[in-house]
Amino acid sequence: MRTLARVELALIALATGVVALAASALPTHASLGGLALVVASTLFGQGLVRDLWLLRHPQPSLGAPLAEGRPIVCVESGLGIVLLLVGLVLLAAGVSTSFALARLGWTGLVATTLLAGFAIKDLVLEARPLRLRFEPDHGNVILGWGRSAPRCRR
Repeated sequence: MRTLARVELALIALATGVVALAASALPTHASLGGLALVVASTLFGQGLVRDLWLLRHPQPSLGAPLAEGRPIVCVESGLGIVLLLVGLVLLAAGVSTSFALARLGWTGLVATTLLAGFAIKDLVLEARPLRLRFEPDHGNVILGWGRSAPRCRR
């Protein structure tokens, strides 16, 4: 296991412990839209911490370089964007479905989200052809239209 993976798993355990300790200060009920936003922001925060680590400690690429001009998106970021949009739509629409979240509920939500983010961090969704691909440390993918087609910054 690489150093980055060990550090990330340790940070997941630490974050889960912090949420478990602070859970009594968190709301006891949350709307579906609010929960979607919590999960999205947790995924985005995890990705940010990982990206900052990679900027500070550059890793040699384990995979083939990303081909220029291929429309791709990180699955973790894509899921975060979808959940962010779903959460905003649900909140704007006034959907009132809410869930009771005890101490274990918040802790489980954060732990599950962080572990799922860890599991999918190296997956990219490629549009042509449509497929999931394993791309470790894929860096920042910049999406664009036309001549400013997606490219990867490592």
